[in-house]
Amino acid sequence: ILPSRYPMGKNHVPFFDAAHRHGLKIIFPLNGDYTAMVTNTEAEMQRRFRAQIDEIGNHPALLMYTLGNEIDTYNKRDVLVPML
Repeated sequence: ILPSRYPMGKNHVPFFDAAHRHGLKIIFPLNGDYTAMVTNTEAEMQRRFRAQIDEIGNHPALLMYTLGNEIDTYNKRDVLVPML
């Protein structure tokens, strides 16, 4: 499941638990907001990513993380690559 380009609210664990009960795997978008990636500082984005990763952890329903959908990483490499 790729729920959407935006994460599912503030508490993702119940959604992950339901997916796990039904044998589903989730591709979790850490960020679906390109504007946030280019307007926030690197430290703010790192805190945002870390908070989401800490919340989900190594949940059995997690297949992988993704950084977003169709983000212009080619032309904004100087901004985005340091965040990875």
